[in-house]
Amino acid sequence: MKAAKRAVNDLTLAEPAQVRSDAAVFQALVTSPEARKRLAHLSDRGLQTPGALERDLGSAVAEFHH
Repeated sequence: MKAAKRAVNDLTLAEPAQVRSDAAVFQALVTSPEARKRLAHLSDRGLQTPGALERDLGSAVAEFHH
C-alpha cells in the first residue's frame, strides 16, 4: 500500500519549487488594490462567517461592483 501511495504522490504532487512559485503569485494577487477592495466588501457582508454569503459566495463575488 505504501508503494502505491508513493507512486500516486510522485505522479500528482507538485514539486516544492512550483508550490513556492504559485504561492508567490497568489500572494501578489491577493494583496493587489483590487483584491483588497473585493475582500473588504465581502468581509463587510459576512465573508468567513457562516451564513448566506458563504453559501452563495460565487454570486456575491459576481455582484461586486468597484
